[in-house]
Amino acid sequence: MLSPQQNSEAVNPLPEPEAQQGSRNWRARIALGVASVAVIAAIAFAVEAGGSDHNSAEPPSYSEITMTDNASAVSKDFAKEPTWTEDFSDTTDHSLDPADWLYDIGTGGPTNPKWGNNEAEYYTDNPDNVEIAGGALNIIARHQDYDGSDYTSARIKTENKFDVEYGEINVVAKLPRAVGTWPAIWMLSQDNKYYYRSGPSDKLRYLNPGEIDIMEEVGAQPGLVSSSAQSREYNPTDNTERVKFDKVPSLYTSYHDFGLEWTPTQLVFTVNGKPYHIVNEKSGDTYKAWPYNQPYYLLINDALGGSYGGEDRAKYPPNGINNTALPADFQIRSITYSKYIGPRAS
Repeated sequence: MLSPQQNSEAVNPLPEPEAQQGSRNWRARIALGVASVAVIAAIAFAVEAGGSDHNSAEPPSYSEITMTDNASAVSKDFAKEPTWTEDFSDTTDHSLDPADWLYDIGTGGPTNPKWGNNEAEYYTDNPDNVEIAGGALNIIARHQDYDGSDYTSARIKTENKFDVEYGEINVVAKLPRAVGTWPAIWMLSQDNKYYYRSGPSDKLRYLNPGEIDIMEEVGAQPGLVSSSAQSREYNPTDNTERVKFDKVPSLYTSYHDFGLEWTPTQLVFTVNGKPYHIVNEKSGDTYKAWPYNQPYYLLINDALGGSYGGEDRAKYPPNGINNTALPADFQIRSITYSKYIGPRAS
């Protein structure tokens, strides 16, 4: 397996299925720390959709904002056959199975306005924003007036439907190509374990249960994906976030496998089976650093604008969204989960 230092190695896309040839991220993530914003803004560059290929220029190096352990990944202790599978390339249904999925609706409500990130979209469950068609689950971000918002998109989750504690998760997806989009594949605590370990005055209490970001991408940083393990001790507000970026060719034209290998002591983030970011539990860690010993559920969404997705406001005022690049389609071909069968902590 690759070491974390090899995150700049290009990874090959997954082959397109024949049916796809020619066919056509409640998130309370806060703004990045001031220092991280300065670094990212200094090296980010925006590319208009419909222009030259995002990968025609060499993406910048993000080594200066990498915060991760440099240990090797552990051996794979996961079941050979998936325990849970969603294959959207082999279905004629045009809506998600309600036995497995829920929709977040609206703009976050009074307790979490604009989803905590100053996002611009209104999430719906309308077919205009989320549908199974053309061999994929499509999450479609649109520029349209809807219930007081100028944009719509979708956010789906398995909360109270399907959750996992350890295991291997793989999501095969093709990302939208538009400045201002913020697609994400991520996980939150099912039971909010550790949430009440700190009082209401702790503005970061929501991070006590932790958050696992399997994949994030923003259109203003073309050709790059990131992963992170957020907690009360390691987070963007304190500029201690454990995050790493990976360059991925053909990110917008081919399907890629975004994965997480999760054991009781390690998180390994992969692209097309190759690890590029490894986070280890350390001796003496408490829940503040390692809350990842509890069930989490899966979320998939495509946000618009906000503290991260809308960072290119200079070129696309006032919200950093290139309206002419919308609608933009975040396509998910399949999701698999394989159970962890290795040793557990005593």
